[in-house]
Amino acid sequence: MRILLTNDDGIEAAGIEALVRVLSPHHTVVVAAPAFEQSGMSHAITVKKCIRLDRYRPLEERYGVAAYRIEGTPADCVKLYLEAISSDIYPEYVISGINHGANLGTDVLYSGTANAAMEAYLHGITATAVSLDMKSEISYDTA
Repeated sequence: MRILLTNDDGIEAAGIEALVRVLSPHHTVVVAAPAFEQSGMSHAITVKKCIRLDRYRPLEERYGVAAYRIEGTPADCVKLYLEAISSDIYPEYVISGINHGANLGTDVLYSGTANAAMEAYLHGITATAVSLDMKSEISYDTA
């Protein structure tokens, strides 16, 4: 399965690396994630300014996946990958997370994690947002 991974904690976050580590041996994984933490960005997109994009070599070298570091919001990351990077070979599934902190109740309205998944849905792609409570005893790999 072709899976796009994104988040709102940034490309260097432990949660996204755990997803890459667990999923890449069994699936074709691509990462398109914010260069920096973008928590609370909701479904914001960048307008009237350029978005810088570059390859993120640490994930590529460790796990053999394509990884893009994008200086934009979580929704920008999904939108940019699907509309400009993907070469019309869309992922079959998008996973946003694993967020460092629970997104419960009305938090989902403000969550960059949840709204990155929503951007995928708006493109007709099944998506899941995954969050892990900060005090959880469950590891990212288990989640």
